[in-house]
Amino acid sequence: MRVFVVAALVVAGLVPLVSTPTPAVAPPPTRTPAPSGAAAVPLVSAAPPRLACSTSQSAINPCTQSTSAYTNRSGSTQYTIQNKIIEPVDYIISITCTGQVTTCAAPGTVTVQPKSTRSFVVTWKTTSTAGSGTMTVTADDGLTPVTGTNTFTVTVPPPTPLYVAQVSPHLQRHLVDSGQADTARFVVRNAGADSTGWSWTVSCTGSAISGAGCAPTSGSVGLSAGAQSTIAIAYSTAGASNAAGAVKLTFSRSADATRRDSGTVELAVTRNDSLVQV
Repeated sequence: MRVFVVAALVVAGLVPLVSTPTPAVAPPPTRTPAPSGAAAVPLVSAAPPRLACSTSQSAINPCTQSTSAYTNRSGSTQYTIQNKIIEPVDYIISITCTGQVTTCAAPGTVTVQPKSTRSFVVTWKTTSTAGSGTMTVTADDGLTPVTGTNTFTVTVPPPTPLYVAQVSPHLQRHLVDSGQADTARFVVRNAGADSTGWSWTVSCTGSAISGAGCAPTSGSVGLSAGAQSTIAIAYSTAGASNAAGAVKLTFSRSADATRRDSGTVELAVTRNDSLVQV
């Protein structure tokens, strides 16, 4: 009877019905969609590789370099690889040229012994137009490559002067014996851009040269642009020990003596002609 009474009371609303509450469940996470047309953001972004000239295992020198060169020129640059580990390493050498630098070449591989260095040479050429360029040299050990960068500034060379006289040697000293025949040799060169006639004269002074003097004392020579010739001047020595003298040759353009250069051979007698050595 008691059960029916309670049921009747619940139906009548006099006794509240008690039930165990259901635990709350968190709603699933929601992801706000990207705006229409927007690029998706990657979860992981890879940084571009960094060019390094030194790592814990290797190094290349020079790391960065600047070079000034004229157009239509060939040249070379020396690099040095350092192996920092305790085993020999075979480095693969690669080279890249851009801009006004072209025809770059390097050895394919370079082997460097443990804890030591080794140098190698790369060659390059410049183009016929002025501007800038780069040369990148990489030595790769398979794990940590190292890179050296050379930045070029390429300019047009200044024009070659029409008339330039050159004599060598400019100054030279000879130790001679007294009473001996000897020869002073000079190289004359037309370093200008124009082919023209050239003349030369010789003066001999000092007590180290005998009274006969030098021969020949003058002459002329035709030289094209960049050409050279050797002139031999004969003389005989005289005087006591320590006597001094000089043979001087002056080389100039025949039509304009202001375009000139000169060279001198100084003489010093080392012993008297009466001295006898056994």
